[in-house]
Amino acid sequence: MCGFRISREKFDCAKQLFEADMSQGFIMRTLGISRATVKKILKAKQYNIANMKGRSGRRRSTTPREDRSIMRSIQSNTNCSAKAIAEKSGVDIANAVMVRYRINLLKAQMKM
Repeated sequence: MCGFRISREKFDCAKQLFEADMSQGFIMRTLGISRATVKKILKAKQYNIANMKGRSGRRRSTTPREDRSIMRSIQSNTNCSAKAIAEKSGVDIANAVMVRYRINLLKAQMKM
């Protein structure tokens, strides 16, 4: 399976549809996956790549444990500054700011 996240059934089905001379757009609409994913599947089939590695991305600067500590600090006092949170949880100010930013993004997504 490739580095993108789809089920093995969809992966195999996409390969079968391509072998049946179906277009990328048809495969995309039928399986409910993006065109980029269809292209990756076809590229994997073309070059016989069984396992394409995913990209690593940027490493997070805080551990999940530090994130939970910062979140508890924020939930106990929502008006607390990033500097106070950083001192209380023992992390850098920039990390505390980023965790606050991620929390606000999650809250915004939950409201949608």
